[in-house]
Amino acid sequence: MIINMSRKHFLQEKTTTEIMTYNADMREGRPTTRKAPAFGERLSSLRREQGLSQTAFARKAGISRQMVEYYERRSQNPSAEFVRTAAVVLRVSSDQLLGIQPIPKTQPGRKSQVELRLEKVKDLPRGEQQYVVKFLDQVLARYSLT
Repeated sequence: MIINMSRKHFLQEKTTTEIMTYNADMREGRPTTRKAPAFGERLSSLRREQGLSQTAFARKAGISRQMVEYYERRSQNPSAEFVRTAAVVLRVSSDQLLGIQPIPKTQPGRKSQVELRLEKVKDLPRGEQQYVVKFLDQVLARYSLT
């Protein structure tokens, strides 16, 4: 028996939660059902520890977000060039990224005087923040650090 139901009719009968199988935080597509390879899991974990989205990591590594997704979810054998690039971006050794050496767990140390003051700058009015940013840009430009 063939049921002839239009898409519009089907959608009217279903609520949003019944149609959407994953939440709005998952912007990078449908969740995978396969387990990621070990390299992909390490890459993803390190990227998230650094506070980088796939897009931000891709920008720093000079590749597309789709390639980051590929390396994290499907790649069994990443290229040596990508491993080197990813290790530099994530500030780990290639051996650590490949799982040959363990990644040491570091304890967060005391914040520097600069970090403490920059946290206070966040509480200033926007105009004052912009003044501080311009000043910092001038100082950093003097030493070619921008």
